[in-house]
Amino acid sequence: EASGVTTKRERERGRAMLAFVPCAGATAARGCARKSGAWSSGATRLRCAAKSHGDVTHSVVHGSKRVAAGCAAIAVTAADSLRRIASEVLTRRDPGSMVLAAVAALYALVLMLAISAIAKRFRRAQFVERASKRRELAESINPKIAQFYDVRSDLWEKAWGSDDMHHGFYGLGKDLNPRKDRFVAQHDMMKQLLEYGTAEAALNREASLTIVDVGCGIGGSVRFLAREFPNSSVKGITLSTRQVERGNALNADAGLDSSRVKLLRGDAMSMPFEDNSVDLLWSLESAEHYPDKLQFLREVSRVLKPNGRFMMAAWCHRACPPKLDTNDLYILSKIYKKYCISHMCALEEFENHALRVKLRGVRTQDWSQAVRPFWRAVLVSAATATGVQELLRIGRPAIESALAVRHMIEGFRRGTLVFGVLAAFKPTPQQLQLEDDRLAELTCRTSAQ
Repeated sequence: EASGVTTKRERERGRAMLAFVPCAGATAARGCARKSGAWSSGATRLRCAAKSHGDVTHSVVHGSKRVAAGCAAIAVTAADSLRRIASEVLTRRDPGSMVLAAVAALYALVLMLAISAIAKRFRRAQFVERASKRRELAESINPKIAQFYDVRSDLWEKAWGSDDMHHGFYGLGKDLNPRKDRFVAQHDMMKQLLEYGTAEAALNREASLTIVDVGCGIGGSVRFLAREFPNSSVKGITLSTRQVERGNALNADAGLDSSRVKLLRGDAMSMPFEDNSVDLLWSLESAEHYPDKLQFLREVSRVLKPNGRFMMAAWCHRACPPKLDTNDLYILSKIYKKYCISHMCALEEFENHALRVKLRGVRTQDWSQAVRPFWRAVLVSAATATGVQELLRIGRPAIESALAVRHMIEGFRRGTLVFGVLAAFKPTPQQLQLEDDRLAELTCRTSAQ
């Protein structure tokens, strides 16, 4: 049905098979406890169902003919073995019958797992098919993003106990430390991103710079940057009115001058800043929400000063090829729905977009290993008394978001999700002209040869 290749009658038969087989298995199990007649009857019905509808099964499972055919074969084999073993147990009545009964139970378990695999694949394929038609544009998704964070920002701050609304950095390679304190890990994330973004050329931290945090949340990164650059102007923009109010209140509590450090309501795809006005543009886990990644990077290029720095961390999906399979698409679609995301792209796509808008010195790195332990810490915080109280106070939307943590864990475990970082700078007009001259010269040499 999901692939659109079956007829209406075949789809009805397929649904009947998926609904009937588990019932037949249950009948067989009950029959074993009573008498051989019910066992044999249930096993025979199960076998007939698997045989007569095996050809339909592989057509209703989206892109998984071999998986479905294998499951159907397991079902047929298990039904035959169950029938024979039941007959042996009920006629011989010797000590070996206990072993046979154990084997029968094992076959029944294998059978149900096989049917479960078919049903799971089928459900995921249907969900992906529906979700693929729902990609939203900025006009429709931006209000939803604002509402999403209006509702959940207080929950995060109270349940998590911090104003940092982003992953923690637990180390890479030999330095990986899954037991690192969660608050230290979040501070390390900001520190590592700043170091990565300025690795090619250090910024003068005592200079008077203009810094912008795009998608700033309640201002955790804004206050971090204000401490790192004490003489600079630091602005943060977010779609959420609630985040602006709370962030500015936290700035005042921290003793920060509102003329130097401030949160504003603004859209990343139309930033409220003049051309060539920003020295450092920071984006920590917000770019995944943007429905037009290229337009976001156009805005980055527009507002940056020549030699201005850009550093970003974002949720991405893995590189393609190989193309995303049904399980990949299912995980991504669930995350999109529960975390109000239009779509993700591969880190390589962000890199291509950055080059396309004439950013240079583009560097990328996969930090998935460094953030993987974070989501288990999120589960622990949600299970605390404060976390449960806040979830119940907000209700269904917050509970659904909390339950979607399992998709994030599965996504990182499977390699579907990538936590990508990118750093670049905006070249001067002279640097771009020199680049164009070199390209023209190379083109002429190639033509001459």
